[in-house]
Amino acid sequence: MTRKKLPGTPREPRGGSVDAPGKKHRPPLEPGPKAAEFETAFAAYQGARHGILMMNGTVTMEVALKALGIGWGDEVVVPALTFVATAYAPMAAGALPVIVDVEPRTWTIDLDQVEAAVTPRTKAIMPVHLGQQMADMDRLMEIAARHGIAVVEDCAHAHGQRWSGRESRSMTHGVRCGDEDGG
Repeated sequence: MTRKKLPGTPREPRGGSVDAPGKKHRPPLEPGPKAAEFETAFAAYQGARHGILMMNGTVTMEVALKALGIGWGDEVVVPALTFVATAYAPMAAGALPVIVDVEPRTWTIDLDQVEAAVTPRTKAIMPVHLGQQMADMDRLMEIAARHGIAVVEDCAHAHGQRWSGRESRSMTHGVRCGDEDGG
């Protein structure tokens, strides 16, 4: 079967690869040198040992939850004020998002409601650092440690943010997720 070409669209991407001028672009099986360079530089900027480029923050949070073994029957506490991706990521991993309200002063996850929402099925808390406002990470990490659950930070709005002198993603127990474009 021959596919019809849409008017005004090329069959092949225009231009060549950044690393191989004049050659047709073929998607790489692994990141190229520019991607690896960005991963290293962004990880250093964030104070992290490693940085891994992914398609977007939604996929990144899903993969982080799956890497922590979170799936069917598990619960992940998420704030009500966020982008839909924060609640979608646990569902994509097979878990149930448990939505709690936010604090009116900071618009970040309400930690009293987090405490009330934790059950034996809760495996993670997913705070969203929204609009350069960070959740109270000292208290959040204490709650997580007491209940033996993970923290997966949605840091799409918190690149370079610090809490108590630490980068937003450098808390123990956790994984930092966010788009490099802040979206």
